[in-house]
Amino acid sequence: MAVMPEELTIRLEPGEVALFGYGSLLMRESIERTLGHAYDKPFVDCEVVGWRRTWDIAMPNRAIVAEREGQRFTPARILYLNVRREPGMPLNGVLFVVSHAELAVFDKREWIYTRQNVTRELRGVALESGTAYIYVGIPNYHWDGTGSFRDVAVRRSYLVLLDDALHRRPPEFAAAYAASTQTVPAHLIVDDVQAALPWTTSLITNNPPPSR
Repeated sequence: MAVMPEELTIRLEPGEVALFGYGSLLMRESIERTLGHAYDKPFVDCEVVGWRRTWDIAMPNRAIVAEREGQRFTPARILYLNVRREPGMPLNGVLFVVSHAELAVFDKREWIYTRQNVTRELRGVALESGTAYIYVGIPNYHWDGTGSFRDVAVRRSYLVLLDDALHRRPPEFAAAYAASTQTVPAHLIVDDVQAALPWTTSLITNNPPPSR
């Protein structure tokens, strides 16, 4: 388990909530691109207890073109990080604060996920008031572990983004990340040829949720 700094207390104002980022939301730039402006509120490394990062949530794909083994193709789905409950497991990430209006924008971005309350599971930071949420994959979009990279693919640019986020933090953060994260399915990694960045709204526009 990572050694967490002395616990920080955050007071949310009326109309604000906290979000726990564990993948692309580890990057301040990712948050700012979604917001459409600079982010200057708390951005705190911390943990939630009882969760593990997994590679098992897949977004239907209509726009991202990939390349592998000299061939270009459009994968049916794109695989992203998710979290699942695992008793006692510390999951590290960052806590940041958004307004209710901004929360709606993140909900739209993360449309294959639903929010769950993790306020009481926070470690290294506490909320004086309000609620902290984590995005958890919707069961309909879970990947069952089968298929080739043409069926479900991991974008290399997404892995580069995660590596960049980890390299900006102390070595102990990266070690805790590795200990709480399922190994990436290397046989599914593809190179991006045409793709929206993983934090942009164009990804939502090009891949709208199916009717359900």
